[in-house]
Amino acid sequence: MIHAGDVGSREIITDLESLVCLTVVGGNIDPIDFLPSESELSLKSWKIFVQHIVWENDKPSNYIRRKVDLGKFEIVIFGHSHKPLCSLIDKTIYLNPGSCGPKRFDSICTFSEILINENKLNISFYKVTDEPIIFLEKKFKKKNGKIFDCS
Repeated sequence: MIHAGDVGSREIITDLESLVCLTVVGGNIDPIDFLPSESELSLKSWKIFVQHIVWENDKPSNYIRRKVDLGKFEIVIFGHSHKPLCSLIDKTIYLNPGSCGPKRFDSICTFSEILINENKLNISFYKVTDEPIIFLEKKFKKKNGKIFDCS
């Protein structure tokens, strides 16, 4: 599981870690001393960068663009707005799964599931209800170092 911040408490981290392997970064409502501000990982052949605040004026911030270029990240997972988003910009997929915690603002409660293999990535967005409902699906393919939106 990858959590892009605004966790809320250490107890939630402990609960999640007892269930799954967890990568988590701190958000702007989290105590600054107990979670990293960013994280990097690789799954299959995909390089992933995780940070809570990424979006600025409806696009990735200049800091994130530089970070992505330097690290050659193919996926950036972020939070902060609590609004689902999945967009391929240049050579990078930007993914905000939304929020499945306490409802904030006027957003719906959502989460995302990523099915990943060496050259394909399928992302499903779920609305949190008694029976989670898929409301958006995105498919990507990697070929010769390029990423293609196949949705």
